[in-house]
Amino acid sequence: MTRTIDTLLLLALPASGKSELRRYLAHLEPQVVGEDLHLGPTVQLDDYPYVHMMRRIAQELTLIDGDPVFFADDASSFAEPRDWGTLIQLLNEDYQLLGTRLVRPESAAQWLFERLDRARLAVGAVPALSLLDDENRDRLAAALEDEALELWADLAASVESWSDGDTVVIEFARGGPDGAAMPLAPPRGYAYSLSQLSGEILARSSILYVWVTPEESRRRNDERARPGRVGDASILHHGVPEAVM
Repeated sequence: MTRTIDTLLLLALPASGKSELRRYLAHLEPQVVGEDLHLGPTVQLDDYPYVHMMRRIAQELTLIDGDPVFFADDASSFAEPRDWGTLIQLLNEDYQLLGTRLVRPESAAQWLFERLDRARLAVGAVPALSLLDDENRDRLAAALEDEALELWADLAASVESWSDGDTVVIEFARGGPDGAAMPLAPPRGYAYSLSQLSGEILARSSILYVWVTPEESRRRNDERARPGRVGDASILHHGVPEAVM
C-alpha cells in the first residue's frame, strides 16, 4: 500500500513553473498520480490572490485619500516586511476551512479586510484597514467588492471540494535581495515563512522545491507577464515587479 502525501508545500522563486506544475498535476490520470507520485486528488491553495488584492487595496486607497497601505506604489515590495508572514497566516486560515461550506458574506470586501487585519495581528503588524475611517473603508469596499467576491468564490470552491484522501498543494514563493547572506534574515526567506505555518500543516507536509537560477526566474517572469488585470489577477500570467525580483 503506497503512502499518500497529505499536504505538499510547492516552493520556488517566482516564475519557476510552480503554477504550471499544479495545473499538470490536476490533469493527470488518478492512477498515475496515486501510484507514481503518491498524491491523492489535489486541492490547491496559493497566497498570490491575496498579494494581488493587497496591491488593489493600495491602488484604490491612493485614489481615495492618497495614503496607500501594503505597497507604496505598483513597483514596490511590501512596505511592511512582516506581510510575508501575513500571507502565511491567511493560508493557515484557508487550510482550517478545508471540507467546510463557506457562507457568502454580506460584503466580500469587508470579509477580506477583516481577514487581512487578523493575519497582520498574528505576525505583530498593525491591522491597517481597521484604522481607516468608516467613509473611506466603505468607499474602498465598494470599489473592490466584485474582485473580493471572485476571491471568496475561488476559495469556497477549493475548500468545499476537499475530502479525506485528497492532497492539499500549498504554493508560495520567497527570496531576498541580490547579494544577501544566507540564511535570509526574518521576515524574508523560507525559514521565516515556514515558521509561520500552523503546527497542523507542518506535521502533515512534504516539500517539493522547484529549483531554477535567479536569472532564469527573472527571464521567465518577464516572459509570462501580461499587461492589465488579465495578467495581474492571473496565477499563470502575472508579472512580479522588477524591484521585488
